[in-house]
Amino acid sequence: MRDINDIAKQILYNGYIRSKQSHLYILVGNSGQQQQSLYDWYIKLHVCVNRQEDIACETCAMCQTVNHHNFVNSIVIKRQENKKSVGIDDMKQLQDVFQVTAHADGVRFFCVEDADLLTTQAANSILKFLEEPA
Repeated sequence: MRDINDIAKQILYNGYIRSKQSHLYILVGNSGQQQQSLYDWYIKLHVCVNRQEDIACETCAMCQTVNHHNFVNSIVIKRQENKKSVGIDDMKQLQDVFQVTAHADGVRFFCVEDADLLTTQAANSILKFLEEPA
């Protein structure tokens, strides 16, 4: 039986090789580590210079940058440790970053961890932003 990450990777890879990618994917996993792994894999799919099909080399500078969570075109919004939810201020931070020019050429990646903890106001804000970007 195939792992759910394997199925998700195949769907994402098929879209990538056919140049039919969506502007938004919602990645759900059994753990934050599983979600982070899929997120990192997807970034490397786009940036690895020695990739073989859907397998990143893990040794090039781009792969190492992603592995160390220093890839400049990746923004991760996390729930603040002292808060129980992800609020509207966090979504405004994401929107502000999205509206400025990317640090480097290429695709930009945004991740909202703990999206299941979005407040109603934050969820509505991000939906409106995704449907009608500035």
